[in-house]
Amino acid sequence: MKVRKLFGYILTILLVTSVILYLDKMYDVLGIYPYEIKSNFYKSLKKPEFIHLGGSNFKTVGSNPIYADDCIGCGELGDINVYHNSESIEMTRYTFNANCYGKFEVFQRGIQLNEKDEKIGERCIVVFSDEHTRIVWTENEKDVWIMSAPTVELVQEFEKSQVYKSYKSAISK
Repeated sequence: MKVRKLFGYILTILLVTSVILYLDKMYDVLGIYPYEIKSNFYKSLKKPEFIHLGGSNFKTVGSNPIYADDCIGCGELGDINVYHNSESIEMTRYTFNANCYGKFEVFQRGIQLNEKDEKIGERCIVVFSDEHTRIVWTENEKDVWIMSAPTVELVQEFEKSQVYKSYKSAISK
């Protein structure tokens, strides 16, 4: 009886180990790295193009697909995400301060300008150790925006793109 239990434990350990190894291999085979986007692709882009995947998710044309680990069948997330909140002045201040004056190292800090070069808020760019970049800015005290992408260059190109401008004008209405 003890041998049977021991054999059962060994079989369970082998099964769990094989599932873990399979999932690890799946990321390598499918190129799905949800938190480890390879930036060599982005550095080679001269003039990147973007696709709106829906919601606040965007994709750089030619980049590897990225999916949520915890939502099978949810669809592609994209490599660029945009967050907007206009709930209250307090929420805007809190979100901006948490991102630009918190524990993150700020790459650049300054003012946010509109198309007419008028000051409309504050702005900061945060670059993480893996080069992933977040631009955070406020507009008119009540709006806070966060744009996240794999590199500084990519997020700045996306900010200038017609895809983003169309999205922002649709959301701001």
